[in-house]
Amino acid sequence: MLCIGLLMPFDFSLSRFGFTRLEATNGVEFSAPGAVLSTSLPERFFESLVSGTGLTVDLWLEARRNQEVEVARIVSYSGGSGANLNLTVAQRGQGLVVSLRTEDGLPDSFSFVQGVFATEGRRHVVLSYEPREARVYVDGEVRKVVTGSFGGLSNWDASYWLVLGNVGGGAGDKSWLGRLFKVAIYSRALSEREVEANLAAGPWWSSEGSSARPVQAGLVALYPFAEGEGDQVFDRSGNLPPADLHRPTGSEVPTRYSLLSWPRWELEGRAMDVLLNFAIFVPFGLMTHRLLDRRGWPGARSVALVTLLGVGFSLAAETLQSFSAVRISAIDDVVLNACGTALGATLAMVHRKHGPDPSRSEG
Repeated sequence: MLCIGLLMPFDFSLSRFGFTRLEATNGVEFSAPGAVLSTSLPERFFESLVSGTGLTVDLWLEARRNQEVEVARIVSYSGGSGANLNLTVAQRGQGLVVSLRTEDGLPDSFSFVQGVFATEGRRHVVLSYEPREARVYVDGEVRKVVTGSFGGLSNWDASYWLVLGNVGGGAGDKSWLGRLFKVAIYSRALSEREVEANLAAGPWWSSEGSSARPVQAGLVALYPFAEGEGDQVFDRSGNLPPADLHRPTGSEVPTRYSLLSWPRWELEGRAMDVLLNFAIFVPFGLMTHRLLDRRGWPGARSVALVTLLGVGFSLAAETLQSFSAVRISAIDDVVLNACGTALGATLAMVHRKHGPDPSRSEG
């Protein structure tokens, strides 16, 4: 039972990355935590965006108003957070979160657009960026705009996977729940008229759904989810090599998701993870110290040995997590596990010294 309890914080599931294809139309639904990600590092995708004149992310989606995580990633070409972000479009509550790394940085005021998902239903959401202006459109309406000198995208990191419905880079589970009908990414900023043209064209893959034609110029990747079945999501932009996506399995090991990555001490969105990683090892320290104490180990030596055992168990668990496509294997988890173990062992030692003598029987 103790082993089962200790394994609870660690996700060894091999089937978290499922998605359901919509019937009678193009699109996929993430009804439970999932993801689709690039089949390899998307080098052509990276080079096209970095060498372009700007960026546009054009999405047709239907989001759930209540997400299971604080910041649910819809589109992510990034690692965890902070300096590890190239591009992220996410949902926080009823609002839209946009994170974009540029040479001179975007103002914080641009990162959140309120009320985008206040009502249920299909939405057309567009992020349009050029070095002197950034805009967010929702159903053809400009909802956020900033102007200034923001620079290009030459400071992007090429070592990330493109992920839909979650995040890469070993940041843990940031899964988004909802439906994606079409994702289009351009290496330039679309004009307001072009955004209106894509809105008029609708989310349909075939021309049967609308007589309007979507914008093709500058298209880097296009995912209309029109495969009908299978684990592959094909890039229909016509560019070679295509930036195809797939549903991963827990046995896949992308090299970016390394063993024991550098600590990510930020608490945003992971306070519960920090608490669990600390607290779950306290009973391990308590119980293991009591077992050693019964075998005649002195208090201080026992605390040291129990802490080392906790570190060893944590390292084993983190090694297993490195074989997951989105779970993180990080040093800070080991440190938190070790602190929880040491606290539990210390509490057991103090109780042994100052508590009732277990060898004394009533009579």
